[in-house]
Amino acid sequence: MKKTINFIVTFLVMGILGVSSIYAETSQLVNNESEFIKALSDFNIDIIKLNDNFVYNSSFVQSTNNSSYKKTIDLNGYTISSNSKMEFSIYSAVSYDNFEFVMTDSSTLKNGKIVSTSSENVIGIWVYNLTNKLTVKLDNGIYESNNTGGRFFLFANGTEANRPGLDVSFKNTNISGKHRLVSTQKFNINEINISLDNFEYKAASLGTNVALVDYNTPFSSLFDSSKNDLYINDVLHTNLNDDASSAVENSIKIKSKTQLTLDPVSMLDKEYGYLTSDQYDLNIRNNHSTSISIDNIILSNTSAFEVIGTLPQTIAGNSSNNTLKIKAKLGLNSGTYSTNITVKVGSNEYYLGTVTFFVSKATINPTITMNNWTYGDTASTPTIIDNPSDGAKTYQYKDSTGETSTVRPEKPGTYELKVTIAEGTNHKTFTKTINFTIYKKELSISDVLISNKIYNYSNPALTVDQVSYNANVSNVTYVRHIVPKSGSGLFVGTGTALVYIAIKTENEYSEYYYFSGDNTVEIVVEASYNIVPTNINFIIAPGNDNETNTTLFVNRNSELNLLSIFDLNETTLKDRVTYSLLGPYPGVNISGKKLIIENSAPSQTIGVRLIFSSYDINGDGQVEFYDKTQDVFIKILDKEELIISGLNDNEVFDYDGNPKMPSGTITVEGDKVIASELEVIYNGIDGTSYNSTSAPVNAGKYTVTYKISDSNVTYSGTVTYNFVINKINPTYTLPTNLIGIKNNSLDTIVLPSGFVWKNPSEVMNAEGTKVFLVKYVPTDLDNYNQIEDINIEVYVKGIYNVVTNSSGNGTVTASISDVLEGTKVKIEFTPNLGYVIDKVFVNGVNVLITNNKLNIDVYENIEINVSYKKELFSINVIKFDSNQVSITPSGITYEEYGSNKDITIKVKDGYKLLSIKVNGVDKTSELVDNKLTLTNIITNYTIEVSVKKILAPVIPKEPEEESDENEIKTNENIENYYVIEGSNQEILTYKDKPANFKINADYKLFLNVYVNGQLLDPSNYVVSSGSTVVTLKDSYLKTLPKGEYSLKVTFKDGGEAKTNFTIIKETDEEQIVDKNETPEEIKKSNYTMYYIIFGSILALIIILVLINKSKEDE
Repeated sequence: MKKTINFIVTFLVMGILGVSSIYAETSQLVNNESEFIKALSDFNIDIIKLNDNFVYNSSFVQSTNNSSYKKTIDLNGYTISSNSKMEFSIYSAVSYDNFEFVMTDSSTLKNGKIVSTSSENVIGIWVYNLTNKLTVKLDNGIYESNNTGGRFFLFANGTEANRPGLDVSFKNTNISGKHRLVSTQKFNINEINISLDNFEYKAASLGTNVALVDYNTPFSSLFDSSKNDLYINDVLHTNLNDDASSAVENSIKIKSKTQLTLDPVSMLDKEYGYLTSDQYDLNIRNNHSTSISIDNIILSNTSAFEVIGTLPQTIAGNSSNNTLKIKAKLGLNSGTYSTNITVKVGSNEYYLGTVTFFVSKATINPTITMNNWTYGDTASTPTIIDNPSDGAKTYQYKDSTGETSTVRPEKPGTYELKVTIAEGTNHKTFTKTINFTIYKKELSISDVLISNKIYNYSNPALTVDQVSYNANVSNVTYVRHIVPKSGSGLFVGTGTALVYIAIKTENEYSEYYYFSGDNTVEIVVEASYNIVPTNINFIIAPGNDNETNTTLFVNRNSELNLLSIFDLNETTLKDRVTYSLLGPYPGVNISGKKLIIENSAPSQTIGVRLIFSSYDINGDGQVEFYDKTQDVFIKILDKEELIISGLNDNEVFDYDGNPKMPSGTITVEGDKVIASELEVIYNGIDGTSYNSTSAPVNAGKYTVTYKISDSNVTYSGTVTYNFVINKINPTYTLPTNLIGIKNNSLDTIVLPSGFVWKNPSEVMNAEGTKVFLVKYVPTDLDNYNQIEDINIEVYVKGIYNVVTNSSGNGTVTASISDVLEGTKVKIEFTPNLGYVIDKVFVNGVNVLITNNKLNIDVYENIEINVSYKKELFSINVIKFDSNQVSITPSGITYEEYGSNKDITIKVKDGYKLLSIKVNGVDKTSELVDNKLTLTNIITNYTIEVSVKKILAPVIPKEPEEESDENEIKTNENIENYYVIEGSNQEILTYKDKPANFKINADYKLFLNVYVNGQLLDPSNYVVSSGSTVVTLKDSYLKTLPKGEYSLKVTFKDGGEAKTNFTIIKETDEEQIVDKNETPEEIKKSNYTMYYIIFGSILALIIILVLINKSKEDE
């Protein structure tokens, strides 16, 4: 057992569930440590009342089979001190449900104390196997500690498997020292209740010394050092001093808060910017019978609240004040505001409650504009008008493909701008979408510079040197063709013609500019009638050579095809040309468009004359150009044609970012030419644009040609392979957790980069998880395929209605009516005065409401129906004996708010009514015709009825003066009690024994003791129960001289008992011996004398009655 040098009362009660026996409370006076221990061990004694100061330094262990334990220690103005080890343990073999421990001080001065000088606990209570609750009450008393460490009060549960509840109340209690206030161990943390009333705690330092600490479950600190305030059971206690070095002693003073109460104040929420503020009643109730004056209302938050009304105000007893109001001030920012309501009465302050006010964030609707502009001009910026919010602004731009960016676009097109103003200090989030357009820049030609204006087909390279525009653009245009203006006669001489200008699409200038009109400019040119072929192409059979020179080098035994001849207007002249040999060449002839060379001598030159016929270029029936001839020369070479092979033809590859070429090893016939010396050229075909000596990387269709260089005078040869690089599908991560709102279109949901809604205008018209189509557009469309028709899930939230209905006698309001799925809605119920909630149904389901509030997470339409009923108050009739008085109704009954109730009280024969107390206030005078009427019931009532038995008449010791009626007198004013044991005794002081006097009176009514008419100090006697036993201490008796003394004992009901006693000293012993009587024999003779006297009186009464009877007979 841990050493406990402080005064430690440790109750170790072991057992399981049991039922406490019911018995009347009994008490015992104790004067010293041994008597204290004896009383503790007596389970029939409920109240141990101190009768002297003493030191407690013993150990005590007691076993019992009682099913309950309840003990009250009454300090009675005395002091128990402890400076050494003391243990007190009780073991119970019977289970029990509740355990109650009370410490009080019934003395007038309330100066009873427990003083400890130890570093351990001051008072400790242990319980074992307690199944329900430990109740500890401290009502009056002073507790002092003169050492550090430990706790004033330790309440501990020694059974790990079961955690009972704990109720602790401190009332009219004064505690000082350096200990912590309270520690708890192994109790149910949700059932620990600590109440304070008229409580004062002085400590060397607050902080953790005021903490409630549970060894196994962390318990929040009562003291908040950052605010220098103390919160206990939601009660705020201010003006605390936490400076240990201060001259002002640290203290916590908690005044009684039971006299004044405040009806709950429920303030309606407001939206930021509210222009009016409602006033609410501060209905302060005076629960005492006497009136009270409220001097001031103290608000802890005067920046947000103000009190309306005139002070001071007087509230009559058991009445309410409803003229004071409270309101929230205008201009408050959004948020939750609260203030503590404290009333000042004289120098005392009483905390009554807390009022809360909520300001919600306001909805904004600013005007958003974005002007259109033309590419190249000054760009517009978004304009926001009437925006009171301080929330951050973000801008998101989306083009026609669905691509989004936070950067303002520059490229012409129509865009969507989404402006978001984030939630600010006082305003909600705002989002709005508008459209704007960037127009293409209109280009017009201001000037065209052509240095060579010879316009004929013999000089096709007519060059536009410079074009000037109305915009600052360069390298934009080229001349598609130049044709004479219709009817200008540009067949000979000079004249004007139209020059057609077009934008280069490969530079994407067409996305930024456009031409108005026919995109032409008229210039003066020189005309010619000569036809000038611009490009003469022959293909050497079998079609694997393409020459553009006018002098060709071909091998012997070759066959040449005339491929094409174009003029400057890209008009083919192939069908308008014929050709002939300039001379006879052996082995050379013409067949159609083919020139056949057979066995021609090496180094021979062949001349070919091209003959162009006249040409009507524009089809107007007039010949614009006349016949033309042109000679071409071909030189015959004597080279050996070699076969080149080794690669696979028509191979197919997938794009992977690496160069591709046909697989295999290129070889030349007979290795006559080194393969690495071959000329290699890659070309794109079928729409693929590519020409390079390097292998291609991007997807497309290609050829690769390996050729022996023309500079090789010995060998010739060429081979071409086809191959394809296919596009591939891109990899992507499918978006998840997408949220939409019912009846909105898909384009209100922002997709990750690369994803585009297939149908952005599609409306989400159903709730729940739905599937919609998107497509994935990769950035590199040259090498990756665009993925169509991808299924993607969107959780579509609904908008639901919250409808509230009240049947009357109160209202019900919802914080939001149109609610997005998943939103929490606050429902507040406000009953009228005198009413409470009867039933609340949410969509037909009856729900339980706490604090008149309900929070609902909305996932469907909600209908709330509430009914109110009148508030019921209890009338509890307690502490009466049905054999003595009849009370109707009895027990606990309930009546409606504002109603009246008659209580019938009839005292039975042999008893008389002493008092009727209603909530502690005497209402005896209001009983009329055995009825007490409670009017305008607005609180709970406790009614206590006290009656007294009418005692038998007092028989006089000596008859008074006879009257004719032989009247027997009774004492009308006081009750008379008798000393039934110890009357008229002789006390031998030298025997060292006390003197006992037993009286037939209730021990609880005992008041005082008088000797010879003088009030006797309580230190000289002990009073105990059974019925009432007054013991005069031996130490006091020895101070009395010998002789006869009178003894009077008084009681609280006005009754008293009287007797005499005689003090006999040692020198008087002979007198007794001479009589040959022992003290016991003397006592017996006294009893015999009493019987003789009583018998004589009884005989006298009988004789008087008979005489009176005989007179009546005469």
